[in-house]
Amino acid sequence: MNTPLLKTASTAAALVLALGLAACSSSDSNDAEQSSSPAAADSATEAGAGTDSQADPGADAPLSVDGVEVGGSFSGTLGGEPFEIENVGVACTSQDGQTTIGVGPLDAVVTDQGVRSVSMAIDDSSSEVRLITIVPGDDASLNFTNIEGYRSQAGSAEAEVDGTTYTVTGEAAPSGSTETKSFDFVITCP
Repeated sequence: MNTPLLKTASTAAALVLALGLAACSSSDSNDAEQSSSPAAADSATEAGAGTDSQADPGADAPLSVDGVEVGGSFSGTLGGEPFEIENVGVACTSQDGQTTIGVGPLDAVVTDQGVRSVSMAIDDSSSEVRLITIVPGDDASLNFTNIEGYRSQAGSAEAEVDGTTYTVTGEAAPSGSTETKSFDFVITCP
């Protein structure tokens, strides 16, 4: 696997993990919950997301995890059915000509079984979706990749960008499978 693919995947995963870390440090959860995923904290730190966060005093204001704001909005469908993420948070960052977006619940660690999340990377100049991973909960994650010469054998993804709102549509498949599911997401970065 080449370096751009690893970097893109790591950054996308770190943003989704940052959502859980922001939730842990800004809520009144117990210490066991806060330390339940040391590997997640290490992964987020390695990718530059860090673990220090501060809750903004406004109830609707975005949280910040080392300069990455968490807030925004998300709606969508997967396989023609509503794809809902309760207490959703969106984290976005732009770096090296691409925007990386993580969507997940603010009140759960996304590595826990049954937790839904979406992570993706979009080329800033062309609006091409380079990577999308959809974790539907208890089912296998769905993926589509199109990075520097590597393209998934099944699926597709397109993005329309309007300011900080991303409308992302396409099809993704579990790793090693050609059976795709359609998706349609509208994500607004904080």
